[in-house]
Amino acid sequence: MRVTAILVCLVMLRPGFAEEPPRAAEQQSLAHYEAGRRFYKTKDYRAAIREFTEGYRLAPRPLFLANIGQAHRQLLEYENARVAYRRYLTEAPPDDPFRGQASELLAEVERVIVERDRSQAVTPVVALTPPALRSAPSSTRWSTRKHLGWIVPTAVVVTTGLVVGVYFGVRPASTVGCDDASFGCVRAP
Repeated sequence: MRVTAILVCLVMLRPGFAEEPPRAAEQQSLAHYEAGRRFYKTKDYRAAIREFTEGYRLAPRPLFLANIGQAHRQLLEYENARVAYRRYLTEAPPDDPFRGQASELLAEVERVIVERDRSQAVTPVVALTPPALRSAPSSTRWSTRKHLGWIVPTAVVVTTGLVVGVYFGVRPASTVGCDDASFGCVRAP
């Protein structure tokens, strides 16, 4: 029993045994990297993000983070891209050749986020509505707007009727100079 335990310990402590699992993880990580690149080239950025994320899980190399940031940037998911670029810059060594490019992309993403936030900070429409409608519940506002489609034409017809009625009501009735084409002339039989 003791001999078996010693043999197991010796087998586990031999130099090649400890290196085999990381090599397998590295190979799997490389396969995910290649799959992510293929997806990225075909503009399937969601699949690329999945592959790069799985590759990073297996072998946490900072370049995966930069690629994840690029895919999020292509999807216009700027907050996620910012997180990935920041993690890349935190984890990448100072002499990493892609560090400068990642810094520029991070700055670009942060500019886009700031501009987008400024454009979304527009005065709300509620502040531009008349005070009577502001205090009314939203269902009342919508019903008032919905009825504008028939209120305006009805008001035009009523106003026209009033104008015509006033015109004929205040006009003196005269039979001198009547012809068949004029309004307001009444002929005696």
